[in-house]
Amino acid sequence: METTVKIRARYDETDQMGVIYHANYYKWFNIGRTEFLRDLGCDYRKLESSGIIFPVLESGCKHFYPAYYDDEIIINVSLAEFKGVRMRISYEIINEANGKKLAEGHTVHGIVDGDLKPVRVNRTENECLKILIEAMKEEKNA
Repeated sequence: METTVKIRARYDETDQMGVIYHANYYKWFNIGRTEFLRDLGCDYRKLESSGIIFPVLESGCKHFYPAYYDDEIIINVSLAEFKGVRMRISYEIINEANGKKLAEGHTVHGIVDGDLKPVRVNRTENECLKILIEAMKEEKNA
């Protein structure tokens, strides 16, 4: 399962050199992750109302080329791992005009309930988590 989101780099995301400031890539990851979950039919609002929260435990980003104001950006998002009490989501940031991969990254999320207690995905009856389990199975079989 992969989701692709297109955005345009905004002026307020640039630094003094006119380059997109590195921290904004994490905002783009969040945009992509939000749409990824929505495409699966289990957006953040639905997850949280079902008692599940995905706090970020780890994140990383490797930059290859800069992005600039007004560039059209493609955010590719995929579920890399979903087991135990964690999930890992992978991201690619692409410049749509020239196809260059600008950055790649990941976030690792805990899977917890409203009291921040871990929820084991293989022991849950939560409908949203079942959707993610199925998406991961399909990914492995593809």
